[in-house]
Amino acid sequence: MRGDTGGVAVGSAPATVLHVPEAWQGGVQTIVRDYVRAVPEVRHLLLMGDRDGCRIAADAEAVFVEAWRMPPGHLARVRTVGRLYRELRPDVVHAHSSLAGGYVRLAPFVPTDRVVYTPHW
Repeated sequence: MRGDTGGVAVGSAPATVLHVPEAWQGGVQTIVRDYVRAVPEVRHLLLMGDRDGCRIAADAEAVFVEAWRMPPGHLARVRTVGRLYRELRPDVVHAHSSLAGGYVRLAPFVPTDRVVYTPHW
């Protein structure tokens, strides 16, 4: 989809995607970074969760305009997604796992027509 601005008018601010992976590790890191590299004209933001024993690549945050870590606890994560959505108003919230899909869908103020869900196996 290189070159597709997602309906954003030429000359306006670039579209913004908030990527939300519940566990920022291994294959999820690779595929999300591939998405970012494939569509460089979009502002990519990252709200990542981590798990004990997770190894986070040193350059993982470098490919995003901004990156945040999720707090511990499911309710706190849902609230964080909602807060970031209200503050940032991204064009798309891209959930990259089953738990992240739940966080995004349960987050207050995130319109369902702005959510993209991609489970990664």
